[in-house]
Formats: sequence, C-alpha cells, structure tokens
Amino acid sequence: MENQFIQFTRVEGELRSLPHKCELPMPVYFGDEGIAFFVPETSIQPYFTMHLTNIEGDMIEGSEVGGRLTEWRYIAGVFADTNSPFSAAKAKTLVAPNEVFRICIFDNGYHYYSSPLIRHESKEGLSLIKYRCFGYNGDFGLPWNVVSTPVKMWLPIALTKPNYKQKDNVYEKMNGEKVVLFSQITKEYQCETNYIPEEWHKRLLIALCCDEVYINGERLTKTDEYEMDWDNVLTVVNGIKCAKAAWKMTSNVTQRNSI
Repeated sequence: MENQFIQFTRVEGELRSLPHKCELPMPVYFGDEGIAFFVPETSIQPYFTMHLTNIEGDMIEGSEVGGRLTEWRYIAGVFADTNSPFSAAKAKTLVAPNEVFRICIFDNGYHYYSSPLIRHESKEGLSLIKYRCFGYNGDFGLPWNVVSTPVKMWLPIALTKPNYKQKDNVYEKMNGEKVVLFSQITKEYQCETNYIPEEWHKRLLIALCCDEVYINGERLTKTDEYEMDWDNVLTVVNGIKCAKAAWKMTSNVTQRNSI
C-alpha cells in the first residue's frame, strides 16, 4: 500500500535497530473527523492492539488501546472527536503540540510502525482530504475492493480564489426579448499545496483522482493539470527537497435554470 500517505513497516525487535530513513513527518490534527488509513495487509486478525510511540518506537505511557477490526477490517480511524480507538481528547494528553510520534499496530505477533507524524495544535494551514474509490480491482494499489470507507488525512492544502463559472444558452425573439433556455453555475477553486516532498505529491494526485473526493467537507473534482513547481525548491531538514503544486477543483454541486 505504498500509495497511501501513512506507510507502515513490520519490525521484529526494536525500531531503532533499523537503518535510519530520512522522512518528513506528516501533519496530524487531533479533532473533527480525525484521520483514517489502511492498516498493513498482513494485519487482518479480528482483534488488534494500537499504541502511540515516540520517534524511536518507544511506547508512550498510557497509550495502549485494543480494538476490533470488523466493519473497518482493513482501515483504522483515529484522533476523531468521537468513535475512534484514540479519541482526540485522549491523544492530546499523550502527544504535545509539535511533537513527532508514530502509530504502532501490534497484531499476530508483529509490530507495524507508521511513518513519522507530527501533531499540529491548530488546523490553520491544513485541509482535511477524504477520498475513496468504488472499483473492485484495487484501484491505485489500495484495497478498495475490501472496504469502501474513505481514507482521511490532514494536508497542507489551500483552496483560494473561489469563482463561479457560467454556461448560458440564450435566444432572442423577433421583438428583441431575450429568453434563457439554459443557465448553469459551477463553483471553482484555485488550489495550492505548501512545500511538500515528491512522494506526498504523488499520493495527493492519486487521492485527487479517486471516484469521490471531499476537501473540508465539500465534494470536489479536479478539473485541471496538477503542476509541480520544481523551479522553486525548498530543501528542508535531512536534505529533503520540497516543492509546491497548483491545480483547480470544481464543486460537484451545480445550480441550473432551464425551461
């Protein structure tokens, strides 16, 4: 499942014994709908244990919870205001703002550690993207054929400059009176990411191409090319090169008038 934002690594022994991998931590906001992601494909037992760890893989005291994978079987939702193994309120007592941490799933005798995450105290500068496909062939390498529950992730995306596109069909009578046969109004946004790594761009583009996409609760469809600006690169910690991207999205709610 290399195309989902949160990656998991199966570890036998201690996480710190693995070769160091330079990764930029993904943003997480504790609240609202939380986040939701596919758990490792080999981790499919009816019961699992989840806990939070520091960046080295050491369990954070008091963070262990148990859960049952039934409806969620291949997907886990956490950090929501309600109805998740880790509620937002509980997670806030375990992870400080700007602290880097991991999610660890223990199942069937193995530990599966997530890629690094970082807690944002505010959702300012972040957008909640929720997406899913309805195919049965593992679209984009993700097991949508198993569960259709949306994946949810907080990302540094901004939707700006809302505009209303119009499409009209008007005819004029012999007496000069104009009659509107058809009029359509559709809302369009200009979208932009902050500086993010190439892998995040790839996964975001995949998310935007799914059958159903919501950003901050509004259903939207990508209507323009996703353009990465590699002429303006920002090199962040550990030498990771990041760039912005821009594209357009259109609301799926269209207002029409016809006679």
